[in-house]
Amino acid sequence: MLYIDYAWLPNEDINEVEIKYRFRNALWFKTNDKTTMNNRITLPKPKESNEVKLIVQGLFRKNEYRFKLMHDHILLLK
Repeated sequence: MLYIDYAWLPNEDINEVEIKYRFRNALWFKTNDKTTMNNRITLPKPKESNEVKLIVQGLFRKNEYRFKLMHDHILLLK
């Protein structure tokens, strides 16, 4: 993992947060049964902590990362 970033808008009308990430040699990503090739995902804004699993598929291997999505920051568990 090169980086992970938590972006949210302080607008009460928008109930989503955007997680931006970057990996070396990643082909696609999977989270919440949704596969994407984008380097960002949009999730509902949590009121309490929420654990999210992100699967990164590379050319020869697959890694699983878990992070805890808090109201205003993100914690990488693995």
